[in-house]
Amino acid sequence: MKTTILILHEIYGVNAHSKDYCEALRNEGFHVEVINFLQRVHPFRYEKENEAYRSFMEDVGFQQAVHTVNKRIRNLHDENRNVILIGFSIGATVAWLCGKEDNVIGIIGYYGSRIRDYVHQIPKAECLLFYPHVEKSFSVDALVDKLKAKGIITITYPVTHGFSDPYSEYFDKASAKEAFKETIAFINRNRL
Repeated sequence: MKTTILILHEIYGVNAHSKDYCEALRNEGFHVEVINFLQRVHPFRYEKENEAYRSFMEDVGFQQAVHTVNKRIRNLHDENRNVILIGFSIGATVAWLCGKEDNVIGIIGYYGSRIRDYVHQIPKAECLLFYPHVEKSFSVDALVDKLKAKGIITITYPVTHGFSDPYSEYFDKASAKEAFKETIAFINRNRL
């Protein structure tokens, strides 16, 4: 079976970061798609973070986002394709929640803070999760300890949420580069 990588965006929607990340993976030779579960033509701007979060929670929510992604995963199964999910922030949590589908062979999550609410739902696929050392709303160390106890690969960087996004004020070039290198290695290990 061939492998498709599905990119799951953060609360802002399919923005320049999502598109650039897809392009970087395509340049590595991978078949990549981005899932727009917000169904917005224009993504939210970063200064509209609260509005973007509210829009996701009220207009979409995790259940609907999971339904949308699982529908595409099943379609890819029918096309005889395996799937690797790569999610950012809420997209990482959605990826985590979609990890029970048979053709999902890997999950990569960048700063999926809400995974803390679903630690009891361990995906079947191998996971690689990236976290900053500090998050505003929870203890990263406590979450990482729980995940590692369940055999989940986690890597933390001395940065903050959004470190992989070059359009974010929190972008950290060195950490983003290292995480991308780890991502490529994980994909190459897991794709068939």
